[in-house]
Amino acid sequence: MKEATLRDFFRGTVSADRLATEVREAVEPLSGTSRRIHIQDLPPGEAVTITPEMLVELCDAVLTGGLPGPALETIAFAILASDHLHWAEDDELVGRVLYDWASPEINWELTSGNVRMFRDWLTGKVRPPSEPDITTETLSGLGLLRRTSKVQVWPQKDSEVPNET
Repeated sequence: MKEATLRDFFRGTVSADRLATEVREAVEPLSGTSRRIHIQDLPPGEAVTITPEMLVELCDAVLTGGLPGPALETIAFAILASDHLHWAEDDELVGRVLYDWASPEINWELTSGNVRMFRDWLTGKVRPPSEPDITTETLSGLGLLRRTSKVQVWPQKDSEVPNET
């Protein structure tokens, strides 16, 4: 997955379908519940501030069928693992939603109903509930602990990049 594709999705120049394809291709299943996410960083010096409105765009893409709900898990992981994608320090809601998306096995599965709920949180229509206390013991009790790791992908040479139309 290219951080630039996510940036361009937020700019409106990349479709949800293309983003969904990149997200799907970025996930490399490993043994058991482990997996590796291949992410190509934005160029050095470039950064994007993630806003609630951007996350609403992702919710809308899921709710209209252009992006599968589980893709939000990979996208959130990519944002959280990024050195170039950030959110405002005082924006606790963006951080909470991203962490919830990155770990759907803990609180909220990424179903249409729950994505609608996240959208309502992000637009201020509904106030999010208080967060439960999560500990290592409660996580291991779920039997769903898994490991996800980021692999940095280096840009291809121009001659190796397929033409897009």
